[in-house]
Amino acid sequence: MSYIVKLGINEKQENNVAQSELSEELVAWVFPHALEKWEKINLKKRKQILVKLNEKALIYNKENFIQELSSGLYRVNRKEGLEDHKIVFLEKNLITLKWGIPQMQGVLTSDNIKVGASGTVSLTLSGTEVFVLNVLKSKTSFSRKELRPIINNIVKSALREVFPQYSIEELQKLSKDELLMFFEPIIVEELQKLGFSSQDISLGALGIPPEYRIL
Repeated sequence: MSYIVKLGINEKQENNVAQSELSEELVAWVFPHALEKWEKINLKKRKQILVKLNEKALIYNKENFIQELSSGLYRVNRKEGLEDHKIVFLEKNLITLKWGIPQMQGVLTSDNIKVGASGTVSLTLSGTEVFVLNVLKSKTSFSRKELRPIINNIVKSALREVFPQYSIEELQKLSKDELLMFFEPIIVEELQKLGFSSQDISLGALGIPPEYRIL
């Protein structure tokens, strides 16, 4: 039986509760390591954990995973409180990010023309332990700004498997839905390796050099 128990809705929250400082820009925040001078915090006195509505939390004891918590107030039933523990608070809501590959840094077609692209990716953190192991690692927080280049690299790798199969003229004759059908499954698979579930992937404009555009 776990020593971390969810409290009822009317039970009192203590002053010494362990909680996150997740902001709109952050995807993950680690207690107490993200706090300044966290080593001076007396974790023995931390006997409650608050997980807010837009969060979920992973509990680790000496780097060993203990359990995942949904939103709510929890009591820690041990004399040592949260000593030797860390809590990884994670964004639970949908995360939507823009991605973009400039034409000059784009992907080559079969006739060696560089093509850029842009769009959005909407995702949720589903594989929380996978994310902590493969993305967060030893960081004390992780932001959307840090996630954007990772998404860009995944998309660019996916486009490298599609664009070289077509000439610049053939590529422009394909609809956005057709292009998405080819490279979306590649992106979805790579996101899963990082602990994310894709909810929506969109393709905006292609970055075609002016001299090769078909009117």
